[in-house]
Amino acid sequence: MPDGSLSPIKLRQKAGTQSYRPDPDVRPRQSLPGTGQDESWQIMPNYTWEPLVEGTALAWSTPPLADDVTIAGPSSIDLWLASSATDTDIQVTLTEVRPDGLETYIQNGWLRASHRRLDRKTTTILEPRPTHLERQARPLTPGRLTRVRVGLYHTAHLFRAGSRIRISLEAPGGDRTRWTFDTPSTHGGVENTIALGGNHASRIVLPVVPNSPDAPDALPPCPGLRGMPCRTYVPASNGG
Repeated sequence: MPDGSLSPIKLRQKAGTQSYRPDPDVRPRQSLPGTGQDESWQIMPNYTWEPLVEGTALAWSTPPLADDVTIAGPSSIDLWLASSATDTDIQVTLTEVRPDGLETYIQNGWLRASHRRLDRKTTTILEPRPTHLERQARPLTPGRLTRVRVGLYHTAHLFRAGSRIRISLEAPGGDRTRWTFDTPSTHGGVENTIALGGNHASRIVLPVVPNSPDAPDALPPCPGLRGMPCRTYVPASNGG
């Protein structure tokens, strides 16, 4: 929604848009310093997981959850996207914003917009599967809204009651320990616009497990699991 919130139901709201300027250079490309791979396998690595930078990302989050919510499996972010460029790389990041003001990394997904063609036989509502075939790649028409589905890899996580589910869009990089991306330059001032509401409502589809298992009342350590860094929550410029 325009105020940076996620709604669990489709609302009858007026069509709107929000824009960001993706820039892979505004945050460290990796969430671990140094050059050795061994740090990734430490019990608790010394993550450098930087918050989103104003103007270079969009984010939306739910209100505080009334009950625990468990997800297990793949997820899909279904976007109506318009870009000033003929191609753009999209990173989607799923996190948990805790009631203590900390934010936990859950999972990422990526897509180069020209690779948006999906395999119709294997794609599901939860798991978009791009063909990644050269002959099926198509540039974007600058300024024109195009439906793009970005998949998030399989994950299992229990969001605690009182926490918020957050999703963000930004340039690839900054959230993985050793992964880097050959993403196109955005130094020319690329602007990506996401449509909200009306006939072009973007959405997130999560694999929610019915009857979420009971969790201890106390929040877990943050960070508490390898591969899931933690940071102080900083709202995005659009409020999410």
